[in-house]
Amino acid sequence: MTHILAIGQSNLRGLFNAVKQMTESGTVPPPLSFSFIQMRRRKYNPYFPPESDGALNPNIVSELKTQVPRADAAVSCMGGNAHSVFGLLNHPEPYDFVADGLPLVQGRQVVPRSVVKASLKEQMEDGLKVFAALRSFIDKPMFHCQSPPPLPESHIRIYPGVFAERLDRFGVAPASFRLKLWKLQSEIYREFCAAHDIEFLPVPAECVDPDGLLTTQARGEDPTHGNAWYGERVVHQLAARLAAIPQVVSGA
Repeated sequence: MTHILAIGQSNLRGLFNAVKQMTESGTVPPPLSFSFIQMRRRKYNPYFPPESDGALNPNIVSELKTQVPRADAAVSCMGGNAHSVFGLLNHPEPYDFVADGLPLVQGRQVVPRSVVKASLKEQMEDGLKVFAALRSFIDKPMFHCQSPPPLPESHIRIYPGVFAERLDRFGVAPASFRLKLWKLQSEIYREFCAAHDIEFLPVPAECVDPDGLLTTQARGEDPTHGNAWYGERVVHQLAARLAAIPQVVSGA
């Protein structure tokens, strides 16, 4: 049996719900089993308590010390929504940047890609700090799941979630712009993973539509996340990847 410790925040839900459904139906690919650490639990916040002098919350540390020795590998669904916070809605002073062969939105100020990347990385800084702290306690092979790609405007307007109050005022940013930000965020995560000995797992191909957006079957009932079907694709992706690493499968 290969046991996987999955850690994350809101993007963990799709994987958690998939494993729950697959466990109930007996369809979890052998020889996998899962346990979860949901970092949004109240006892884990703040991640770095003021009285801890910069150390990770002791409740998180205690959970890691219990869970990590039982695991053969770890998978992260940490963060992943900075690109939506940064640009799901139109900016008060609309801008765009050249990237990935995607078109520029006419009439917008063009900002250097490097400036946008630096600003996005600054917004991600706290999350990456938490991720790095978690990695320091995990002495097992670790994978990071790329967050789901952007969703079409039609879906966001049906399920605006936390963006509801501002959606009518600012409007949903063009899909090409949001796709650029998601790819830029993924680039930052790839760089982080390379520096921390973490394997970056891209979104399963069957979850992406021809426009590069999250495919209909994979969308959750909110503006940014994947659903259990999406999570199931990730489970199978993990199973295939782990099968290629004998020392993990054997628990060596």
